[in-house]
Amino acid sequence: MLLEVRDLVAGYGDLEVIGPLSFGLNNGDILVVYGPNGVGKSTLLKTLATILKPLRGSVLLMGEDAVKHREEIFYVPESITLPERLKVRDYLNVVSLLYNGGEIDEALKIVALPGDVRVNTLSQGLRRRLQLASVFVARARVYIIDDPTVGLDDYAAEHLVPSILGEVAKRGTLIVSTKERRLTEAIGALKNVKMLNALEYSRVVRPSEAAPNESRHR
Repeated sequence: MLLEVRDLVAGYGDLEVIGPLSFGLNNGDILVVYGPNGVGKSTLLKTLATILKPLRGSVLLMGEDAVKHREEIFYVPESITLPERLKVRDYLNVVSLLYNGGEIDEALKIVALPGDVRVNTLSQGLRRRLQLASVFVARARVYIIDDPTVGLDDYAAEHLVPSILGEVAKRGTLIVSTKERRLTEAIGALKNVKMLNALEYSRVVRPSEAAPNESRHR
């Protein structure tokens, strides 16, 4: 088992947000964590990425505490934050150096971005494309992407994101969160996909409290 989660409860301080959860993922597996806003998806992903400490339970990577292998986890947050002064290619070069990556030209081609423009000239949607390009460039055992469709137009959300995620999943384990039914369905067409309904494990929002059209989307 590459990544193993045992009786995990995630949250902040004394506030338990989501859990307990237990699951295991191997190379090539994709886990889609779906559900409406506010149920704990981001909290869970930050905990899996070792940014937050588990309140209870454990996250194991290659049989050890995931913190010991933090460099093997590539995490993209929901927020679109990038170094403003760097050029696009320079940013991908940094990612490549930190994560033993490559294929920068291919990544730029896939996301349709020029490499010689500064990040501060890009729209939010193009910045998200750059973040997705960084996922393609990095080499890691676990990739964690919080809501990859944030800021993207419909075409990119429906076609570009599933294409990139499918390629990345061939290299390791991929964990993605989303509130978008369309992305859930698109990723569901890929191989080795597991679905996790975050609402069922939320300790701050119960299924009965969610909007009727948000409580389920399998």
